[in-house]
Amino acid sequence: MKNQTHSKTMETMFGLLFVLLAVLALSSCTLIDKVQAKQWENFNRYMEERNRILQSQLPEGMTFENVPLSTVLEEISEASGLTIKPWKDEGDRKVTINVSRMTVDDASKPLYLMLMAKALY
Repeated sequence: MKNQTHSKTMETMFGLLFVLLAVLALSSCTLIDKVQAKQWENFNRYMEERNRILQSQLPEGMTFENVPLSTVLEEISEASGLTIKPWKDEGDRKVTINVSRMTVDDASKPLYLMLMAKALY
């Protein structure tokens, strides 16, 4: 009888321990899930803002003739609120471009193409 009682007590203790460990494991996963969900939420918010800025229209009068690329990028940065910098030593390269009323995204494409064309030749 004493062994049966001891055995039942041990089963109950192990059962409670198992339940406690399961609850702790679920709580940890839930906490981790909440942190990851918050990180994704922040990332998605950042990407939405970035995309909104990339689709914003640059002002009229953004015409540049034979000026350093760094000057063009500084002006686009100031108008858009983004920080856009030239690659390595590309900032001194002279460019001529009209990006008036273009989106930031559309304005970046011809600049990239100009740099790629000059790099190839």
